[in-house]
Amino acid sequence: GRRFDWVALDLPTFSKSKKTGVFRVERDLERLVGLGLDLVNPGGVGLFSCNTQRMASAAFYHRILKAHGAQLDRVYYVGQPLDFPVTPLTPAYLKCLWMRKR
Repeated sequence: GRRFDWVALDLPTFSKSKKTGVFRVERDLERLVGLGLDLVNPGGVGLFSCNTQRMASAAFYHRILKAHGAQLDRVYYVGQPLDFPVTPLTPAYLKCLWMRKR
């Protein structure tokens, strides 16, 4: 039942545990972001990041907004920083979404 003014969640690309089974960010993104948002107080900030090449940046952004946009007041997407160059052979894989909860 605890809530916080600020929550940061670095989503795993893949995870496996005896308790919760297999997690894949492509399949479970919205559920895990929802669990993270449940921890954020109204007016608080959530930072959700992911580092997978298997999901395009636009999909990451739009899937979160489609699932949780009604709960959000502001959303700011941050792409891959300059010290991680993007080339045709190495596309962007780092994604970050800041959001303020209503």
